[in-house]
Amino acid sequence: MVAISEALRTMCLGGGNLNKDVGTSARIANGDINVKSGIPAKRYTRGGLLFADDSELKADVNVLATGYDHDYRNQVSTLVGKEIASQLGDFWGVDSQGDLRGVMKPVYPEGIFVP
Repeated sequence: MVAISEALRTMCLGGGNLNKDVGTSARIANGDINVKSGIPAKRYTRGGLLFADDSELKADVNVLATGYDHDYRNQVSTLVGKEIASQLGDFWGVDSQGDLRGVMKPVYPEGIFVP
């Protein structure tokens, strides 16, 4: 078995959630950067962004961080159907033998491989 570096282990166990903070988190905490979540954006306005609840966030720049679905089964289900996708094994993380789960290995008995 090949030993994996601590950074790779962290990435695999955390589903790829590596965050290099370059000061943005502090600026959000200080109120220099506004964040709004939970309400869908409706349209751009001359000065920012209008939301579905008719509130407007004034902004010079809008960054839409729409999220990331860590469960690959949701994407695969569009190809093979929900019934088969629900039977797929875990992906990422480290299995009981210390190998990366699902990476270039079958994740379903019928031979579905996820590169």
